[in-house]
Amino acid sequence: MRFRDARVEVLQSYQLFFKELFNIAGRISKVKDKNCYSLSVNSKEIRDLFELMFPTILQEIGKSRNDVIGSFIKGFFDAEGRINKKRAYISAVQKNPQILRYLQLFLLRLGIRSTIKFDIGAKKMNVIRIIDKDVKGYLQIGFTALDKQQTLIERVKSLEQTYSYEMMPIKRGELRRLLEDCGLKYSSVIKSRPQNYQWVSRKELENAFYVLMNCKVSDRQLKQKIDFIFKVLDGDIAFEKIKEINVSENNGKLFYDFSVPAKENYLANGFIVHNSTYRVYLRRGKQGSRVAKMIDAPNLPENEAAFFLTVHGIRDEGVG
Repeated sequence: MRFRDARVEVLQSYQLFFKELFNIAGRISKVKDKNCYSLSVNSKEIRDLFELMFPTILQEIGKSRNDVIGSFIKGFFDAEGRINKKRAYISAVQKNPQILRYLQLFLLRLGIRSTIKFDIGAKKMNVIRIIDKDVKGYLQIGFTALDKQQTLIERVKSLEQTYSYEMMPIKRGELRRLLEDCGLKYSSVIKSRPQNYQWVSRKELENAFYVLMNCKVSDRQLKQKIDFIFKVLDGDIAFEKIKEINVSENNGKLFYDFSVPAKENYLANGFIVHNSTYRVYLRRGKQGSRVAKMIDAPNLPENEAAFFLTVHGIRDEGVG
């Protein structure tokens, strides 16, 4: 088996792995007339093992521990990846798109977000990219090559000096009502924004949560909302803004709709999605009323209606 790389320290790291795992170090030599080095490992048993594992290696990695996944990602980007010296940008190019799809899911296991662009250029290549604030998460994996690792550290340091706007799935108006219901002045907690800023950022939500935690709240529903914010901030889930929606004809093909009992949620390509036709949000209103708000519907706009729960059943807000 032979491994080639322009950086001798990468091959020295691989040589150490072979020594620790198989007690065979291999030999590193300079490749004649080429700006690279070669690591040769002379072992039929190791070669046969690699040959046996190769067809299912991606599935095996997917079933492994996070530290194994991190090592696989590191080896992949050592060989195929590059890091931009001027901006926080890590990328790798592959002809086979399936490899990058697996790699993207492996990165998500470690909390690192990435994007894939397919069929780029005349050669129809595919590229996976880790950009801007997400590069900071890649620091837990790093590079074996010293120059790449140094560039990564420099890019992360520059990111820490800039403001990162991570949008959260909580509307500013809803958060404002919660703060005011808890007796807090909204403008003293959250900075005023234009009307087009419908959603709060992670930083704004964190600031609001810290203030709410110091409030004495007795109302059970308010406590539930505060607890929900904690779960959103502390949960191992990332929220992504949908950039594009494409609608196309199915041309007579069979269409499958998944039905999941109770929660109506399921995993698809690494994303948590739901297939509920309608979503209604219920909350407590003023003067003992209740408010039902339509969040999602196939043929109805977002709207809300107030009502009362009485001994005679549900009554409209205007009915005494």
